[in-house]
Amino acid sequence: MNVKGKTVIYFKRRFTGYAFCVCIMLLLQACEFNINTLEVEWCTPANGAVGVNKETDVEVQFSSDVNHSDVEEMFILECAEKRISGKFSWVSGKRFVFTPDTVLEKNGRYMITLLREIRDKEGNTMAYSFLSDFYIGDDFVNPEIVSSYPQYNSGTTLDVAIDRDIIIDFSRSMNRQKTQAAFSISPEVAGYFVWSESTPALADSRLEYRLTEKMDYGRVYRLKVNEYAEDSTGNRTGYEYCVNFLTGNDTVPPAIDVIEYNDCVPGTDNVIYPGTVRHGVSRRGPITIRFTEPMNRQSVEKAVTIRPSAQGTFDWHSDSRVDFIPFESFEPETLYSFSIDASCRDINGLHMRSAYAVQFKTDALDSLFVRIGKVSGSYNNSVYTDLRRSWPASIEMGPADNTSYYIRIEFMSSIDPELPARMEKYSVFDNIIIETFQAADGNTNDLHSPAVISDISWLAGSDNTVIIKIGGMTNRAI
Repeated sequence: MNVKGKTVIYFKRRFTGYAFCVCIMLLLQACEFNINTLEVEWCTPANGAVGVNKETDVEVQFSSDVNHSDVEEMFILECAEKRISGKFSWVSGKRFVFTPDTVLEKNGRYMITLLREIRDKEGNTMAYSFLSDFYIGDDFVNPEIVSSYPQYNSGTTLDVAIDRDIIIDFSRSMNRQKTQAAFSISPEVAGYFVWSESTPALADSRLEYRLTEKMDYGRVYRLKVNEYAEDSTGNRTGYEYCVNFLTGNDTVPPAIDVIEYNDCVPGTDNVIYPGTVRHGVSRRGPITIRFTEPMNRQSVEKAVTIRPSAQGTFDWHSDSRVDFIPFESFEPETLYSFSIDASCRDINGLHMRSAYAVQFKTDALDSLFVRIGKVSGSYNNSVYTDLRRSWPASIEMGPADNTSYYIRIEFMSSIDPELPARMEKYSVFDNIIIETFQAADGNTNDLHSPAVISDISWLAGSDNTVIIKIGGMTNRAI
């Protein structure tokens, strides 16, 4: 049994002399050691105290001198599960003062804990951990979100303007820094905070997030203010406020309906399909793009890429149809990649879900490389002789006084030697050159007068056979 903290051992049966001596010795040993339980005699602020000053210290006194290192390790002052650091000063062996490193700015409940493992100088511990709480301030009313734009509903708020600022009204004056940290909008939109009164004389009760860029049209956004938003006295909302909203009322993104070329033949399939190479496209174009939605024209023109590069102009028939027309022409017999990036958007601002690309080859009949077919010559433009058998060609000039000669050239398709190539006639005019080489005239080294092209014409009814008249030639032997 325990008597005033001392241990007494006795037996109900009769003691022998030896047993009695043992009991006396045990009793004397127990009296030599102090095994009193350590206790906290008092603590300030008192348990449950309300309206405590923010600059308060915590002071504790034990029932006996304690191990200082135990106390400094096992003393805890916390608020909302966040431990508060500070410094210890000892008034005596059993009494200390804890001074927080910073004033207790946060309004609300603070908890003091002293763990039972703390020992006094005799090694005694407490029977249980010491717990006490107190309250900074006397205002414990949680703020609430009164209203917002976009407004809250249980589903998704529709038809929100893409350039409309976000507004949140609170029931109390708020801590700007803590409330701004609790605010988020996803996907992110650039902007800045402005504070004002939601009701007269209630400062910092309206948070406004002013956009510096427009939101995407037809996109779902999430506005959130988490439970850590605080009012000016440190009270939190304690709940998460969340609004899902949709910008605009059009949720269908634009797409490419078709890309095609114009071969000027009614009823033919001119579609250029993705994943295959379309043959038979004219180098003159145009390439037509048809969209499923009216488009933002500038965004489309920026999104078009052609490889190899080709310069051209865009001719809009409507907001959903545009032709790309090359300035001059595409290169003949060339494989082109024609793509539209997903950055292009419709008139409501919705982007395409993905890029769109096709390939075509400019190998229509008017877009082939040409080869030289038959080359023949005549001194009278009547009877022609084939000049292809030898080169340089030896020509017959006819009468002694003749100074002209005619060369007739046929242009043929590069893919079919029997297929005439339709020529752009002026391109032939611009690319024929005649050069006179030096030759001995009699016994001198003088250069005779240079030959000139005196006329270029086309064989009647033909656009692939050109006749070149050369004048100023000599008919003397050299």
